[in-house]
Amino acid sequence: MKKYVLDACALLAMLRNEAGADRVAATINAANEGEADVTMHKANLLEVYYDLYRTLGKEKAALVLGEIKKRPIKINAEITDEVFEEAGRLKALYKGRGRQFESARKLQCNPQGDMLCGLLL
Repeated sequence: MKKYVLDACALLAMLRNEAGADRVAATINAANEGEADVTMHKANLLEVYYDLYRTLGKEKAALVLGEIKKRPIKINAEITDEVFEEAGRLKALYKGRGRQFESARKLQCNPQGDMLCGLLL
């Protein structure tokens, strides 16, 4: 069985039907079929929730978070001090250098009508 680790950008790309969305959706579908093991750290899920809350508001962010939690994504809440410090260091060095997401008015949904995307509109 293949193992995958999602980060916030991957999940947000899927939700917004951005580049790579099809690969993330296929990976989650493979997990649904028992063909893949998908894990995401709770800190990354927090970033997804924060971004959705900021762009869509509390109610829609909560709905999308609920739908994410229904998916076969294992949420890992453990973190060592070493990983914690390295993540903070990397974020401090590279924050703002990645792509910026579109405003909520420009969000696009997965044309297959995925419930997660439907909640974004």
